[in-house]
Amino acid sequence: MDELISALDKVTVEMVSRIHEASYEDLEKFVDERGLIVDQIIPYIDNGLDKRQQAEINRIFTHDEVLRERMQQLRDEALLKIKQINQAKLQKKSYEYYTVTDSYFIDKKN
Repeated sequence: MDELISALDKVTVEMVSRIHEASYEDLEKFVDERGLIVDQIIPYIDNGLDKRQQAEINRIFTHDEVLRERMQQLRDEALLKIKQINQAKLQKKSYEYYTVTDSYFIDKKN
């Protein structure tokens, strides 16, 4: 159990130390890795943790707000880029020349 808590602490501290340079891929990998560790810890929680282990887990989870803020920042950046792309498409579309393809031109000679 202590090894799992130590592994959770290690991956969390590593990510927090480079949170401002972390890309969404880095955060995705971190969330997957952390999820695997937490899934292994859950059965031990059902059997009870001693106070030291519980305190250590609570200390690790204090970093969650920093991680959540960075994820929110990356999400907001992605939404802004998507909005800009959609606006560019809309502007481009308004300048495109549309023609009716099923029209005919009849020239009458007098």
